[in-house]
Amino acid sequence: MSKRPGQNQHKPRAALGQFMPDPPLTKPQINALIKSATKMIVPAALKNEWRDWPMWRRVEFIDRLRAKLKSPKDRPKKPFSSNVEPFDYGSPKAWKITNRMNAGCNSKNAKIKMNICSQGVIWNGTLWFWMQKVGYKIKGSQSTPAWLLLHHVIWEQHHGQPVPSGYVISFKDGNPNNLSPKNFYLRTRNDLARCNQAKGLARRSRELTTTLLKATQKPNKSHVKTLSKIRRA
Repeated sequence: MSKRPGQNQHKPRAALGQFMPDPPLTKPQINALIKSATKMIVPAALKNEWRDWPMWRRVEFIDRLRAKLKSPKDRPKKPFSSNVEPFDYGSPKAWKITNRMNAGCNSKNAKIKMNICSQGVIWNGTLWFWMQKVGYKIKGSQSTPAWLLLHHVIWEQHHGQPVPSGYVISFKDGNPNNLSPKNFYLRTRNDLARCNQAKGLARRSRELTTTLLKATQKPNKSHVKTLSKIRRA
């Protein structure tokens, strides 16, 4: 990646002894930043001018970065039920809620923090953030658990009682974005564990089958070693 103009050089001084700001990155330099990115963060070389970028330009950069990384941690690209509204970093409504919740707070004690990774849904005027392994959640209060899960809250509100001990909530259609109470059903933790184990074994079987096919279709000196590894697995 080419160096940013002025990098490792003394910056020219403006009037009154102030340093001149770095010139904006060029389009090829920004393209290079996206190409070399490995995480959903604002690159260090872009942080200064990022503050001056309009929201539409930030969103464009974020979309390109997300398309390049294709992280499994991203929110599922599935339809949303009518009782929630999706949001991400560029959502005006989400920023309105964030600014209202953080009124009078500084960056350290802010109640809500939005960053370029932020994805979630709005339910009852509250931002619920997506987390891959658990779904949509928010921080609890002193009188509630450390984290609240949206599908649990909706289920409990709909049924008027908490989720029974030893049970978990699953989605009938397998879509965690479908947060309609009609899409929920209870299952035991043991049943869920067995189901996850079966999925893991099926995935491992597909991986081994793929490896075996590649090994048999392209015979080479390492063919015997590859088959030996598969048998040991």
